[in-house]
Amino acid sequence: RMIVSLQDINEEVLTNINRPSISWEDHKVLIKKMLAVAPERKDIMAVQLIIGLPGQTYNSIVEMLCELYRTGVRFYDAFAWTYLENSPAADPMYQKIHKSNFYFLLLIV
Repeated sequence: RMIVSLQDINEEVLTNINRPSISWEDHKVLIKKMLAVAPERKDIMAVQLIIGLPGQTYNSIVEMLCELYRTGVRFYDAFAWTYLENSPAADPMYQKIHKSNFYFLLLIV
């Protein structure tokens, strides 16, 4: 299985975590090329997401999942955002600025 480690498609969220990003438009082109390798196999690829990133909202996560679905993605690996000790995100000031002291419960039916 091929994996695209996307984290999120929202530029503001990616900026909040200091992740350089390939544009969502470029990711869509890559995903469509990957899916075209074996169009009959929807399980040929998965996208890795991080849930609970600073700046994410319930609505932004739902919109991201809908956008991925429209692109043809059917398999997701979702990971919870965690603060690594001594990382910039573990700093209480960072958490205050980015309002990142919340948790998500994501249910996909």
